[in-house]
Amino acid sequence: MIMVYRYNCCFLIFFLCSCLYADLDAKKRKKGALDKGSQSCCIQEAVQEESLEQQEKDAEENTKEEDVGEQEKKERRYIVRVLLYSWTDDHEKSIQLKSPEGFWVIDPQNKSHPLVFNTDTLSIDTIGGNLCLEGKKVARDHFYLVPKEGCISFNGRQYKGAFLIVHDRRNILLINCVDLEDYICSVLHTESWPGWPLEVNKVFAIASRSYTIAMMQQANKKNSSYHVCNTNLHQTYTGTHSVKILHDAVEQTKGLFLTYENKPVIAMFDSCCGGIVPAHIINFDFVKAPYLARSYPCEHCKCCKIYQWKVKYDRTELEQIFASLIPNFLRLKDMRVSKKDKAGLVQEVMLKPGSYTTSGKRLYSLLKGVKSFCFTIRRNKTTFTFTGRGFGHHLGLCQWGAYEMVSDGFDYKRILYFYYPGTKLARLSRVSKDDEDHEQTEIKNELNE
Repeated sequence: MIMVYRYNCCFLIFFLCSCLYADLDAKKRKKGALDKGSQSCCIQEAVQEESLEQQEKDAEENTKEEDVGEQEKKERRYIVRVLLYSWTDDHEKSIQLKSPEGFWVIDPQNKSHPLVFNTDTLSIDTIGGNLCLEGKKVARDHFYLVPKEGCISFNGRQYKGAFLIVHDRRNILLINCVDLEDYICSVLHTESWPGWPLEVNKVFAIASRSYTIAMMQQANKKNSSYHVCNTNLHQTYTGTHSVKILHDAVEQTKGLFLTYENKPVIAMFDSCCGGIVPAHIINFDFVKAPYLARSYPCEHCKCCKIYQWKVKYDRTELEQIFASLIPNFLRLKDMRVSKKDKAGLVQEVMLKPGSYTTSGKRLYSLLKGVKSFCFTIRRNKTTFTFTGRGFGHHLGLCQWGAYEMVSDGFDYKRILYFYYPGTKLARLSRVSKDDEDHEQTEIKNELNE
């Protein structure tokens, strides 16, 4: 069960601590409460509890609600904290955030008047090891920036929700607090293909949402300031877009995610699996993720261009790469695969002269033309040719395979169950008022024909 902190809708005004700034122009302060409506909703999205323990404690309290009668239940929003940028406080640095209508600055630890900036640009700075806003030292270790209207722009990209700025153990973290569904929609723009059929993108939306929910739970248990990064370390996230088919895919699968034994799954995916049987892969802990140990191959991706690939490297180029990593390495005479696992993935590569070895994973990261861990190496005078299968890490969903399965008439449920055996679909659902007069969120298993 995922417990989510509920903020009373009648109390949406958050205040700024009078000591937030050591020295701030009083003209920038605005007295009085904020108007309700879309602006208050922005604040509600921004200010979320920062630990799972606090969420559960608050959700379990006997919080009284106003009588809603037969009114429509209010929709619960799940907030993802995405790390966009970070740097250490020993670097003098300044970044700019933009919002056409200005910003609210909110200290969630104090109930005072919010600070209003009517300028369209704010600078976040580090000066002398201190976190600063507009050049003024901030007395707190974290605060929120909420756009008065619309989005916040950073590095030329637009982001929904609010920004959380954290000074954590000498690190400055710029975090986007964004609605889960908006986040998934953005991820599809970079991790999917907008021109592909709706049904395929529904598959990707559910896989991405499942992975995100699992990461959120892991991060909350660690009491981390953020849930995921914006890079392919987790899922590439670049802010808003207007591609309708991706918005439709997210809307039509809203709240759906995969579970295994009633827990969200880490729904990994790659571009093309190359027909590898994941259960035969070594060096992966399938005990923690048994749903990734698929014991049968995917043959649906055989027709895609990246199922098989070939790339050549000149000897001198490889020598330069290895010389930067291996002491006293001068000349590459030969290179061969010396160890593979049962799945056919390279575990070790030997370099000659000498007996230098490196892992297939390391070689994959060094040589951008090498698209997976499944490859062979052939030497030909001054060149080395790598021939392989697949594109990615070979675990979880095969995107090109899913595309072909849709073309063959499979729906999103059958595709997901094929790539994540033993899983079930669930939906994030809300209980507005239970027997104990408090709200909580539960996982409701459904759609498991």
